[in-house]
Amino acid sequence: MNNRRKFLKHVGLGSGLLITQPGFAFADQKADLKSQGKESEAVFANRTLKTDILIAGGGMAGVCAALAAARNGAKVVLIQNRSRLGGNASSEIRMHISGASTLQQVWRETGILEELVLTEAVTNPQVCYEMFDYVLYDKVHSNKNITLLLDTALFDVETQGDNVQLIRAYCSQTEELYEISATYFADCTGDATLAALAGAEFMRGREAKSKWNESLGQDKPDDVNMGSSLMFQARKHDRPMPFVAPSWARKYTFKDFVLRRSNAYDY
Repeated sequence: MNNRRKFLKHVGLGSGLLITQPGFAFADQKADLKSQGKESEAVFANRTLKTDILIAGGGMAGVCAALAAARNGAKVVLIQNRSRLGGNASSEIRMHISGASTLQQVWRETGILEELVLTEAVTNPQVCYEMFDYVLYDKVHSNKNITLLLDTALFDVETQGDNVQLIRAYCSQTEELYEISATYFADCTGDATLAALAGAEFMRGREAKSKWNESLGQDKPDDVNMGSSLMFQARKHDRPMPFVAPSWARKYTFKDFVLRRSNAYDY
């Protein structure tokens, strides 16, 4: 686990090598300048924040968690490594918000998530996807208990024993390095970045209902994971619209997937 943690710190799981490495470079640069009495010449400004709850990841889970905590009186710092909130549901990816409602049974998503969806339905009659970004931003930004840091990438976690003490993140657009301590930390990143950097234990697949005493769970555990999604949009034209793939495009055949396990479901 220690080797894995060190590796993740240097590659920045979920953020990309080219994004996280400058954080280390500028931190080292500041230390060097400070030793030379030239601390003011450091490229990145250093910001130290302290809050009740630090939430890493501004997708739907992170947004709902931030709003819930803030509405209950907690001070929240929400960091998101993109320029907008929503994660896969934002205008960048445009995936539908799917949950219990996709089972087409008696359950549906309620609470804060339903509030966001209904607000968007009222304010966005033109069904413009970018408007959903605005709805999320408005809900978060309007709450005075939430400090929102967009374009801010988590790259390091400091722990003491089994407890997270603080995280480090940076924003290249504003040239700021953040050191944020909190009483509680919530990992709402798509790749469990905070938990992985902290060295937390993890599992793959779906657990049996006996694991957490979940009556609606499955009887036996398995290694089924959520797959990747490709979303296509089509528009009808009055004439053929040919497409010629560029020379660098990779050509796939069924042979490429012979050894790849596929979790296929019938919807």
